[in-house]
Amino acid sequence: MSEVVTHARPFESIGFVERESKDGKQLHFKCGRDFIYFCLNFYLPETFNPHALTPVEIDRQHLFGIPVPKYLAWTQLQFLYLPNYLASKKLSLFINNRKIESYFSFVFGNLFSRISYEEAMASIEHCVRQNTACAIDIPIRKIGPALLDHVLFVHGFDAENLYVCDTLTVPDLEYQKINQSVHYYKLSRSVIRKNWSIFGRVWRVE
Repeated sequence: MSEVVTHARPFESIGFVERESKDGKQLHFKCGRDFIYFCLNFYLPETFNPHALTPVEIDRQHLFGIPVPKYLAWTQLQFLYLPNYLASKKLSLFINNRKIESYFSFVFGNLFSRISYEEAMASIEHCVRQNTACAIDIPIRKIGPALLDHVLFVHGFDAENLYVCDTLTVPDLEYQKINQSVHYYKLSRSVIRKNWSIFGRVWRVE
């Protein structure tokens, strides 16, 4: 069995939350927000946790940007204030090693930064070993001309898998839930490789 390498913060201390619902259906296009929540919980657990500042409360207070309906998610306005907000916490976001310092650099980083699968895995492993919060942003499928992707906080890895945190279960993503009480999954590297494209990304907050 492969050695599992994880962040220094134990699994039991992660502030898991459930994706909010409307009219009985869980909301979509909130994975980037939820990843940033996990990062803030990772670095500032006394403030960002299921009993205080949750992703729902973050949206309510417009801390990261302007919450938009799912058909406007492509505008990324929900992250309009994110770089400045993270800076106020002495944190910075990087997408594919590009530092995000403004809303426009966030949009540019998402659309035009490139990283290979091999570089992505090496970056993830380095982050986990250095105890830096990170995510794998994996393309899933196309909906018309649009590409559906999903951002997942990475808690650990072994030779075959990444161990990731989520706030819901994505049917299109081939990952295996390994804790029935929270959204904690084993995501095979082979699935990541199969889905990887020029739109694959590694996010990190440090």
